[in-house]
Amino acid sequence: MMDCTDCGDDIGMLIECHGWGRPASASIYWAALDTENRTTGPLSFEVAGEVFRRTATTVHFGQLGEVPRMDLAPSDPLLVAIQKASHMRVTFADSAVRIGLGGFASAYERFDHACPWRADAESFGDREALSNEAAR
Repeated sequence: MMDCTDCGDDIGMLIECHGWGRPASASIYWAALDTENRTTGPLSFEVAGEVFRRTATTVHFGQLGEVPRMDLAPSDPLLVAIQKASHMRVTFADSAVRIGLGGFASAYERFDHACPWRADAESFGDREALSNEAAR
């Protein structure tokens, strides 16, 4: 979702939708560990001078190695911060990377509209259902 003007290998973090009322997952590709051992540990995001701490567990992702992944709720304050910032610094294990956030706000807006992760009337699913009922 970030710095994806040409995509290719330039996706530092990917947010995946998992359905109605369920948190999304965020995989931070650029913070991958060169190992085959699954790792759980602290993950920190420094955004505009503010630090957000989470716990991540890695998943094996081919040649990248072990990629830290965490759950992400629609109400997570990290999402508000990264929509306004130009970059963030991500630290996992002994690895720290800087990820540009150009284009994140518009990509996130499309994601948030398309993913039915909000279990309230603001979610895509409810908006779609309400508009379908109103059309009848």
